[in-house]
Amino acid sequence: MPKFDLFPVDLSLVLPLTP
Repeated sequence: MPKFDLFPVDLSLVLPLTP
């Protein structure tokens, strides 16, 4: 997803947050 491409660091925080 291009949306996450702009926030690669955010993904690191979202991955552990999601069950």
